[in-house]
Amino acid sequence: QQHIGKLIWNTTYTWSKILLQNPQINNGKKYYAAWDRRNKFSTSIEWPLFKYFTIYANWLFATGAPNQLAAFSSSEKTRLPDYHRLDVSLKFHKAFTTNLKIDASISAFDLLNVNNVWYREYKQVIDESTSFAKLEYTPVYVCDLGFQPSFNLTIHF
Repeated sequence: QQHIGKLIWNTTYTWSKILLQNPQINNGKKYYAAWDRRNKFSTSIEWPLFKYFTIYANWLFATGAPNQLAAFSSSEKTRLPDYHRLDVSLKFHKAFTTNLKIDASISAFDLLNVNNVWYREYKQVIDESTSFAKLEYTPVYVCDLGFQPSFNLTIHF
């Protein structure tokens, strides 16, 4: 944690490897957990702007998680695309008396609305390219929720 005037800056980095093993899965061979992300980096700031307002920002980057479909198809990449997002919030805090306080915030999860891949799976689709429609399975990316605004108001009394 670094203090630069009133600004507080945090940075973290994690390298990890998560292997699982079960005699009934993957012929007993080790495999990567669905949440295995080798590298995670985040940096955040907390900056008091005015007497009652503070701004927060957090940027997160993580390398891709294992692609579980790679076990079923050699054409699948072993890892999903990298993940990154920027979250921001503006918070208001004021104590009117010792018993009356107000906290309010407006926040944005994934401010840049990045299509972050959460996982990959097979979905059923109808192929109508021939004279007879047929049901097929096709691999698809399932993405994170994207931009999520929120507002919070708390009155303490």
